[in-house]
Amino acid sequence: MAYYAPPEMITLSGFAFVIFNLLTLLWYNPTLDQDCLGWVYASWVVGLFLYQAFDACDDTQARRTRQSGPLGELFDHGVDAMNTTLEVVIFAGAMNLGHSWIAVLTLFASLYAFYLTT
Repeated sequence: MAYYAPPEMITLSGFAFVIFNLLTLLWYNPTLDQDCLGWVYASWVVGLFLYQAFDACDDTQARRTRQSGPLGELFDHGVDAMNTTLEVVIFAGAMNLGHSWIAVLTLFASLYAFYLTT
């Protein structure tokens, strides 16, 4: 008998990469206005790629195992909303925006576009 991971577990596994990226940001650049080590930037790239890959796979897994439904879709969109917020914070750290109005406007624009399209 084969074991199939629930789609929500795939979503959370992908989100764990984003959480790791946020923790490295808070450790190496808590003020969002300093340069980081090269491997930190590389880990952010890999983490975002893996999140996107896992996010694409969870929908396929839900349909394959016939576990798709409105609650799973709501969970997926909720995690996507949290990811959007955290990725903008990571972007602000990568671009050395600091705690500025530009960072706040970037976050607002990103979340505004996310909620309008979702």
